[in-house]
Amino acid sequence: MDKKIYKQLKSYFNEQQNIQMAFLFGSRAKGRARPGSDADVGIYLEPGYTRQDIYRIWNELEDMLGLKVDLLVLNEATPSLVWTALKGKPLFIRDQSFYIRYMLDISREAEDFQQFLLDWWRWRMKIRGSV
Repeated sequence: MDKKIYKQLKSYFNEQQNIQMAFLFGSRAKGRARPGSDADVGIYLEPGYTRQDIYRIWNELEDMLGLKVDLLVLNEATPSLVWTALKGKPLFIRDQSFYIRYMLDISREAEDFQQFLLDWWRWRMKIRGSV
């Protein structure tokens, strides 16, 4: 993991009032970033956020880091994408109990969706005569 980027992000999110939690995930969190790799950052915003808030954060992150940021707003993302971000490196968590409840809810939703896809695939294979 790129410790410089991690420290910059932690410092940034500690100063933000409208963010409940933030995570670094993807290649930079796993220590597999290559030259030109973007930074995958997931954020959960407090209620009442606007598109302008998202664009401001996004621009500030890219300016601060000097690289492309792939910003995932956890409030709006699918459970499987949220789960991927939550498994990354925590940058900021305002309320630990909220984080745990949210993580449990998302893991259930992601598991339900995975089961739905598995059932659908089995049904499709049965229709095709493959099972």
